[in-house]
Amino acid sequence: MLTTRNGEGSQTTFDDGEVLINGKYCNVEEFRKKSCYILQDFALHKKLTVLETLKIAADLKLSSKVSGEDKMEIVSNL
Repeated sequence: MLTTRNGEGSQTTFDDGEVLINGKYCNVEEFRKKSCYILQDFALHKKLTVLETLKIAADLKLSSKVSGEDKMEIVSNL
């Protein structure tokens, strides 16, 4: 999870630095391909669990070439 704070009316951009995922360096371009953000108040359906919501996000974000089993593994590793 990435949490940032912006001042009122300001916009923060990340132009420099390193991205680490689980303590390992990550290529920024690869990170962008695999990541997305969801606003805190966003909910596809209030009755879905967090896991169900993540599964839907994986189906929407990841290529159709990625198997359902691989998508589930990716979600499980979050």
